[in-house]
Amino acid sequence: MAIEIKKLVVKTTVGSAASSSGGAITDCASDDLEAIKDQILAECRDLFYELLNEQKER
Repeated sequence: MAIEIKKLVVKTTVGSAASSSGGAITDCASDDLEAIKDQILAECRDLFYELLNEQKER
């Protein structure tokens, strides 16, 4: 007998503070960072709804 357990846990903090290690993020304009943040959140939302719909189909 097979048992399938699926769980998706997404923990993240998206903010305007850059890391102290430096890098490409500090070179971006705040408008660019906001656009990137919005894009990431939209893709996560789409993936979540896709997985939710797949689960309802079962």
